[in-house]
Amino acid sequence: MAEPMTALSDALYTQLQSESFVLLHTIDAEAPVPTSSAISWVYASSPEKLRLAVDQRSRLIGNMKQNEQVTMTVFGAGSVFAVNGRA
Repeated sequence: MAEPMTALSDALYTQLQSESFVLLHTIDAEAPVPTSSAISWVYASSPEKLRLAVDQRSRLIGNMKQNEQVTMTVFGAGSVFAVNGRA
C-alpha cells in the first residue's frame, strides 16, 4: 500500500503546471454512488492545492457542494496516482 502524502511530489507538481488529463471522482448528489468525470484543465497552484475548471452547469458542482470529499486520478511521473482531498 502506498504511503499517504500531504503534498504533491515535485514530479507531479511540475506535471500539473501544464495541461493535464485527470479523472475527478465525486459522490453523486442524488444517488449516493461514486462518479468519475474526465477533466482536461487542472492546475497545481501549489503542491498542496489543485485548481480545475468546470462549467457552472456541470453536475460536478452539485456533487461537490453536497459532499466535498473528492479523489483525482492523475496519470504521470511514470505511474498512476490517487490524490484525495476536499473540494
